Amino acid sequence: MKAIPLEQLTAYAAIHYHLSRLRDSSVPFTEVDSIVATIERTGLIQPPDTQERLESHFLYDRDWSTVRRGLQLATVSNPHKEGTVQHDVFDLVNSQSTIGQTGNWDDIYLRVQRWGLKAIPFLLEHIGDMRLSRTSYLFGIEYATYVDTLVFHLLIDLSNGHILGDDDTWKLSKQCAVEWWHSVKELSEEEYLARHAIDRIGYGRQWVLTQLEKKYPHRLPSIFSEAVADGTYPVDIARAITRSSFPKETKVRLLCSALSCPEYTTLGSLIVTLAYVDPRLGAEKMAATLRSASADVHGESDVGRPEHLVGVGLYDWFDESCYDALYLLLTSLPVERRLELLSRLEPPYSPPGERPLKYPLAARMFVRLFDDLSHLPDKFGRSALPRDWLAYSVANLAALRAAEAMGLAPAPPPNAGEDSWARYRSEIRKKVSDSPPPATVRPDRFLQTS
Repeated sequence: MKAIPLEQLTAYAAIHYHLSRLRDSSVPFTEVDSIVATIERTGLIQPPDTQERLESHFLYDRDWSTVRRGLQLATVSNPHKEGTVQHDVFDLVNSQSTIGQTGNWDDIYLRVQRWGLKAIPFLLEHIGDMRLSRTSYLFGIEYATYVDTLVFHLLIDLSNGHILGDDDTWKLSKQCAVEWWHSVKELSEEEYLARHAIDRIGYGRQWVLTQLEKKYPHRLPSIFSEAVADGTYPVDIARAITRSSFPKETKVRLLCSALSCPEYTTLGSLIVTLAYVDPRLGAEKMAATLRSASADVHGESDVGRPEHLVGVGLYDWFDESCYDALYLLLTSLPVERRLELLSRLEPPYSPPGERPLKYPLAARMFVRLFDDLSHLPDKFGRSALPRDWLAYSVANLAALRAAEAMGLAPAPPPNAGEDSWARYRSEIRKKVSDSPPPATVRPDRFLQTS
């Protein structure tokens, strides 16, 4: 590519800067359009360099004429009455969402999503809407995003992916979208939400669950039971059932029906959810599952490793049998996996200004590992970094975790030497043994909707 004169580079940089300002909702599209028009009149924005330059630096795969036209279209005022679905769909041009691996959607986007079926005919009208929006990709505003892109994501979400077509390519098919709409438009809102509560890979869809919980909670048991019968174990729906006003017996029956889940991480989450409804039964199930998993510590499988049971809700267990079973699992694991599991057992984060909770039952379990000097010979003591868990022995990493669980003095670095670590373990052991009897600590954060 031939060298571009400085004044032309300056013009490109100016356009980049002013397009970036669109991420600020207080900056009118008309203002940026006027500034860009002024830059264009200098004659410095010229093809063929323009397209190559803009594509390679900040406008993704759109040529300048597309970007320019998108900016001009975005200056049109919203003609619809505020509070209507038409207004909210048209207003997607002002969405300040970030499109990434999962999507960080703002209130404008979510407002359209909440319209559900009512939004779909208007979204179909906006397929191909090339107004430049305030939304960016995860990697920054330099990747120009159009209303059409937001419409695409909304239709995928509202259709549970059915508009993608049979080949499941990540492309919007208007034909598939229209055909899908004709197949569902006669459904009641209740039936539509019930059919779309679970996505195609088995996860609960939060915006749908929110509507079901609010308007049609009686549908949750059948949705959950059908999912379990199909071999799907949606934890989000289990949590919604737990938050509901169903009798305790109904909740326990439904949740226990899912404990045949073969995948360890999901099973652990389901047991924690059960424990919120019936703490003692939840503790019994967790302890029994951990004991059983201790005999399944070798090799890999599609259901994960048994230590994946642990982590979700560890510090909310209140029954000593759970910690006895966790100790059995830890001591059954090969040393590297033992260290790996300990590395993940950090206590819940306490925001600045809040007094951290103490977890004496967890601390006492960690103390039982203080005599386990197992380590990885080629890694032990080779690092001063506190988070380099391979450089600890099992005893030393357990001491660090016990101290965290009780809010005690910070641990030495991994390479502090065994004399230093022996003194530290002795100090932590005494403080844990002198601590008051364990109290029940079971925050309900695992049942939150997000």
